[in-house]
Amino acid sequence: MKEARATAFVFSGRPDPSWDVPAEVVARLEALWAKSTVTDSVPAPPILGYRGSVLRIDQGAEYRAFGGVVTRQRGQGEESRLDAGREFERLLVSTAPEGLLPDEIIEDPGSTR
Repeated sequence: MKEARATAFVFSGRPDPSWDVPAEVVARLEALWAKSTVTDSVPAPPILGYRGSVLRIDQGAEYRAFGGVVTRQRGQGEESRLDAGREFERLLVSTAPEGLLPDEIIEDPGSTR
């Protein structure tokens, strides 16, 4: 069973919120990744406000989602893919326990930039 933890980058000066992600959601996120189109264009997050979310899986993979792109890092390799409709990012932040993230991030991760 894969163990996975998500973090949303929303604060400066205090720890960002993190939470466990259920295995069935990890499987859905990996399926979204697998069907996505490769891209070389990765948007830079702002200095303040919501700066994206990350999913870290115990097997060493890390998925960073922001601005319609998801970047997967495994070992020394990195690949970015388009996140059509921000489906990956929306699903990931929707797994946060109630009250952990500001409502506007859950509703629309891109609205706080």
